[in-house]
Amino acid sequence: MKHKILLIISICFTIAAVNLFGAASSFAGDDPFWSYKRSVLLMEEAQDAEAKDDIDMALTNFLDAEKSLEALKEAYPDWYNIVLVDIALKKCQASIERLKAEGAVIVVKKKRIEKEPDLIQKGAVPEEMKIGKVVSLGPGAKEESVKERLVKGLRDFIIKEKVGMKDWEGYSIDNVTKVSVNGEYVSEPFIMRKDDEVWVSLFEIAEASHSLVYGSRENKFRVSRADGSYIQLELGSDAVIVGRKEKAELPDPVYLYEDRIMVSRESLDDILKLAYSWEPATSTIALEGEAPDIRYTTYTIRKPKVEIPKMPLPPTAPRIARLQPQRMPGNVRPSIDLDNYISGSYRYNYLSKEKERTIGLRSRGKFFDRDLSSSFKWRDEQENTGNTRHLIEDEKYIGLFRKGEQMEFLDLYESMRPLRSQSENFEGVKYSKEYDPYRVKGFWGLTDNTVTGPSSVGAVRYFGNMFGLRNEYYHKYFDTKAMVVTTFSRAENREKSGTTNYPKRNLILFNDTSLHLTDDTTLSAQYAGCNYVPDDYTSKVIHDMNWRTALEVKKRKFQLKSDYEFVGTDYASYSDPSSYQNYKGWGTSGQYRISDWLSLNGSASQYQNNVDDNSDQATRDSTNFGLSSYISMPAAQSLSIRWTWNESETNGPSEEASGSIYNNLSFDYSKTWTDFLTFYGSYDHTIDDPIGSGTSQIKDRYTFTLLKYLRTPLRGSYLRFKQDMERTKYGTSGNFTKKEYDSDLGFRYVFTKNLSVVGTTRISAVQEEATENRASLSGDIGIRQDLSERTYASLTWALGGYNLKNLEDATTKNWTVICSATHRFDVVSGYNWGGVEGIAFHDFNGDGTYSDGEPLLKDVRVDILGQDSRLARTDTNGYFLIEKVAPSTQLLRADALDLPIDMAIAKGYREQKVEIEARQNAYVEFPVIQLGDIEGRFFIDEDDDGVFDEGEEEGVEGAMIIAEPGYTYTHTDENGAFKFENIPPGDLTVRIEVKEIPSYYSFASPESWDVKLMQGSTVKDVSFFLRPKEIELEVFE
Repeated sequence: MKHKILLIISICFTIAAVNLFGAASSFAGDDPFWSYKRSVLLMEEAQDAEAKDDIDMALTNFLDAEKSLEALKEAYPDWYNIVLVDIALKKCQASIERLKAEGAVIVVKKKRIEKEPDLIQKGAVPEEMKIGKVVSLGPGAKEESVKERLVKGLRDFIIKEKVGMKDWEGYSIDNVTKVSVNGEYVSEPFIMRKDDEVWVSLFEIAEASHSLVYGSRENKFRVSRADGSYIQLELGSDAVIVGRKEKAELPDPVYLYEDRIMVSRESLDDILKLAYSWEPATSTIALEGEAPDIRYTTYTIRKPKVEIPKMPLPPTAPRIARLQPQRMPGNVRPSIDLDNYISGSYRYNYLSKEKERTIGLRSRGKFFDRDLSSSFKWRDEQENTGNTRHLIEDEKYIGLFRKGEQMEFLDLYESMRPLRSQSENFEGVKYSKEYDPYRVKGFWGLTDNTVTGPSSVGAVRYFGNMFGLRNEYYHKYFDTKAMVVTTFSRAENREKSGTTNYPKRNLILFNDTSLHLTDDTTLSAQYAGCNYVPDDYTSKVIHDMNWRTALEVKKRKFQLKSDYEFVGTDYASYSDPSSYQNYKGWGTSGQYRISDWLSLNGSASQYQNNVDDNSDQATRDSTNFGLSSYISMPAAQSLSIRWTWNESETNGPSEEASGSIYNNLSFDYSKTWTDFLTFYGSYDHTIDDPIGSGTSQIKDRYTFTLLKYLRTPLRGSYLRFKQDMERTKYGTSGNFTKKEYDSDLGFRYVFTKNLSVVGTTRISAVQEEATENRASLSGDIGIRQDLSERTYASLTWALGGYNLKNLEDATTKNWTVICSATHRFDVVSGYNWGGVEGIAFHDFNGDGTYSDGEPLLKDVRVDILGQDSRLARTDTNGYFLIEKVAPSTQLLRADALDLPIDMAIAKGYREQKVEIEARQNAYVEFPVIQLGDIEGRFFIDEDDDGVFDEGEEEGVEGAMIIAEPGYTYTHTDENGAFKFENIPPGDLTVRIEVKEIPSYYSFASPESWDVKLMQGSTVKDVSFFLRPKEIELEVFE
């Protein structure tokens, strides 16, 4: 019923939409957006005509635009851009009234006012609209294409005419500062900044304030404000033009940067009528203006602006072109970061009264510099006879891994693959390390094995120790692996010691070598030799071996593998010899991929025991063949066909031949109709004929499954039905004497994100000659509830074999209840960030180290250089702190740009390297010194007193004065005076360099002076002077 109601509502809605579309299409084409764009185009053409004094064309276009906008507003009153339609309509009407008032209405055109022509035919898109220059940045506009068209016209003109350009060198893109218009943040504003100078892209601001930027002619464009008024702007000019007259001036001209029109923040008030303010708490440029109004307002000449002082912006920080997410450095991540799952369950069986409680703990994640994987499980069983508790042996494991290194503990496993049956479980330690191209592995552990002893003894349990060392080497042309293993074992019960051939001591040597003949062909050989003392021998050592060779070819469409293996009659590997010895045989398998939808597989093998061909022993031979094919068919179908043939026969000197010949043919088919319905079907036909005495069997088995996913609000709900039928015919009776049927119905329903129910019902029936037919019912139903994002619990009730033929049978009461819960929790240590802290101080004594009483300085900027670029400023206590720095060696630089001009960081301390460690702050001190001045003069000492006499003696201009060290220099002025300002204190040498002096003068002063400059002091009267040379007159008589 619900679906029918929704269908009726959908049909009604569709009919209404079609009617609305039909009404709108008579004037607006297929989209109100395009009708609005054409209307704006008509208005632009009207304004151009008016500017050229073509009043007739202007009025015609205004009338056409008015009719189009009125029809659009009537057909789409709820269009998201209807406010722009109102603005444009009022502009049209105001322009028409203005032209009428000026007496510019042509009599011929009056008829157009009285009729309402069909201005745009249904479905038509005017050609001028396709190539026009209209640009709209209102909400929902297709900004990309139209903005590019506008910018391209502007850019082409300014490049050609070399006008409207601005040098953007030194400006940076500001990705931190935000912009809001009338309290709403602008999405992705584009801001350029240089110190306190801020420029913003006009496009985004216009869009947010419901204004239009449109039309380009040469380097001019227009702006239609939210209140309906419009202005014209010109790139490279600060003029605001209304009509054809300049009405105002912008604080700064308008420029182009790449594909954006850029205006200064102070110009926004004149362009869009948006007042500017700075909100330092949120780093936001807040723009406030009047909300869009339907009323048309004309532009009036603004009163002279009152100079408003600029509000300071925060200091410029290093910028990046685009914020990109960065991966956290590995050495910063927590040393311990583990995902842990603790689970518990309770199981109760009504029939046996058995109770079982289990607790499990699994952990995965980072453990210092390694990856950790661990699993533990405890079981607490309660039976009628009492309580027992033990740790389940196969559920205790710890592994620690990192690149090239592995450590594993507790329940472990080791093998000599690809040799057959060469493996052993043990409880111990395993360690491996890679030294490319080598790999070394060592292991040690405790073994626990039970073997069959003589009938008088029974089973014998052996405890042992196992040690092993394995080396591997990998090369382009060959690989080799070598291992040595030694074991020591003893019987748990001394009375049973010496009753079996289990190895008391064993030394095993293993080697595996592969030759890569080509990129896709490998020849390999394996060898394992044992040297062991059986438990039933006192000192005898048995030597035997297991070897194998194989050839493998792997190509893109073809694969082939063939091998031969031999195991000696007395060979023993890790434990019970009977598990390994007395075997030889060969095997071949291959695959050919004919196409992407068809592949063929085949295999053949033959093996036997009695490898020594001892005529006194029975020999068992086995031969196997197999073929299979997989076909992927159209319409989401697949078919798999398999055939298997096996013959096993045992012959002996005193035994009749025995064994069997086994044939099996099977088909598997699947088909998916939709994402919600899948069918699986299979058929197996088996013939098992005995060799010698025995009864033959023929079995046919049919299986099909339907899986239906339900269209529920939450994914995961399904229904599943499975039916199995098996028929078995024995001997030569000719009839199927046994039939088995299994019907299985399962479901899962997801009620909510946190609640689901799952259930299964199974009916089994057996019909067999000479016995009573049997039928049973079993199944389960469970509910899972997610208690939180990290905790879930489940409750399951299971019925085991309800006898439908005999309701009094005790098994009808065989039901089980299982409760379980799992909780996920994290074990996370803190992040390993480091930091750097320190002080900036006035270093009175110049020793570079802070001393009591030395003033601490505010506003000293400290930067971390490099990729981890960070900054801080010292506070009123001279202290700075930079947190969350990755442990590493960092270079810090201090700047005293905001201190008085005569203050500077002491030489050698401006840049300092620091070693930042995890969870610690490095400490740095930046000594600041007060600079000093040196004053002096270079003059001609006429009166030979070494002192410059103002007004009487003459200074020498243009001489170079140099202060060392540092090679700071200056030149004397017209009066011979010079001054070094703000130079570091210390022992300096001030010297003079003069290209040449008049020949009749010479230096009367030293050409260099040693000066000791103290902090904040001025050394005066460092003078250099010349004196006239003495003239010797020689009188000749």
